[in-house]
Amino acid sequence: MNIGFKIGIDWQKFARNTGVLNEKHIIEIDKANVGFDDKAGAMMKKWKSMKFRITFNDLLDVFALIGRFDLITEVVDRYHL
Repeated sequence: MNIGFKIGIDWQKFARNTGVLNEKHIIEIDKANVGFDDKAGAMMKKWKSMKFRITFNDLLDVFALIGRFDLITEVVDRYHL
């Protein structure tokens, strides 16, 4: 499952709700990458590097905050959570 591809256009909203990424990070990611899936992938890597460990609950919490309940369902079903 490619989370970056799935987040797509919502990558900035997702980033703002991680609790660790700020507008400076978002601008840097936006300028350094082309396409929503590349930007979302870079954002996920940055989040992981700053948080050190991302759990399924962390991921699901941010999905809920941005209203991406479709992705919650997909992750829960795919990983039998």
